[in-house]
Amino acid sequence: MTTDLPRRRLSGTNPRDLASQAIWHAFPIVTGNEDHRTALLRWYGISRPAEDVDEFLTAAGYSRSWIGHLAARAAKLVREQLHPLDEQQTAALTAPIEPGEDIVARRRWSQLFGLPRPTMATAAFGKRQHAFIDLAVRCIAALGPLTGQQLTAAITEIRRRRRHQRDDPHDDLLDVLRRAPPLHWDPASDRYYLVEPTEPLFRDHETVQLLRTMLRIFSFKDYKTAMPALGFSAAYVVPYVVHVDRGRLTLVDQLSDTLRYRPLGRDSSY
Repeated sequence: MTTDLPRRRLSGTNPRDLASQAIWHAFPIVTGNEDHRTALLRWYGISRPAEDVDEFLTAAGYSRSWIGHLAARAAKLVREQLHPLDEQQTAALTAPIEPGEDIVARRRWSQLFGLPRPTMATAAFGKRQHAFIDLAVRCIAALGPLTGQQLTAAITEIRRRRRHQRDDPHDDLLDVLRRAPPLHWDPASDRYYLVEPTEPLFRDHETVQLLRTMLRIFSFKDYKTAMPALGFSAAYVVPYVVHVDRGRLTLVDQLSDTLRYRPLGRDSSY
């Protein structure tokens, strides 16, 4: 359904303001229901950081087809009821996504206006920083979303096993993770997600499955028994297993305020 209302011109100059204005202008035409406007503001990352589809559906209680229909209807009416964007507004919505921006929201905002999906800005990372990111992606692919505390423990634990990386203070690690193009950081939960679905390495999948059959905290002896069962040497080390006490290990996603990472001495090993 359309209306005879005069077209409105948006005044926003940044992507978030433009998306917010568009939703508020189109909302009465979409449903006239305040609950639905609230859902749209959440879906488009206006009222809070944008969630992926499964998170949104779990929290909001809507079906995938319902939010898909509502978002499509909103996008259609935005294009019908609003004046076309000017060059500055279009450029803002299609500009590359900079490190630290809400990647999911930026992509939905461009879709709302029928514009091409923005690309990721190239971050100026060196070999060392890329190593941080590769380890973070591997851990999240293997275990699921992880907090900053958990990722920091995993990355520093595995790197301090290598003699030439042992003295690295890793003081820029969290900054690198928050700017890493493959990662999306939700500040509300301090949890990192992968921007694109990524299958875990097959051997990581096997390893995690086996380690999850053991107790939450397991011993060096248990670990050294598990690795040969998978065809590895007993000394094989994975980045998502960390120390919680001398002789005691856990999967990094088990770390919490009550179960903390406790690095061992410089020369200790499994």
